[in-house]
Amino acid sequence: MHMAYARALDLLTSGKALAAMERLIAAQGAQAETFRPGAPMDKGAGIDLLRKIDARVRRGEPLYRIHAQSETGLRFACDLAAEGSGYRLLS
Repeated sequence: MHMAYARALDLLTSGKALAAMERLIAAQGAQAETFRPGAPMDKGAGIDLLRKIDARVRRGEPLYRIHAQSETGLRFACDLAAEGSGYRLLS
């Protein structure tokens, strides 16, 4: 395993990355209203991640759910997801 990948995986799985992000948010002043990732202008758009790192899934189980307020926005997000889901499946 590449050292940088191993370090990144450790930061994510140990919670250290989340703790660092929370420190940054606190230092900058947290927003009173929570926005979904990547959709600050469209509060009805975003992605719900349904599976975590190392989770076991069965063929056909959803990995994430895409939300959009318009058909155009949904098509755009689905096209991007088809190019690469961000998940790597191991057999």
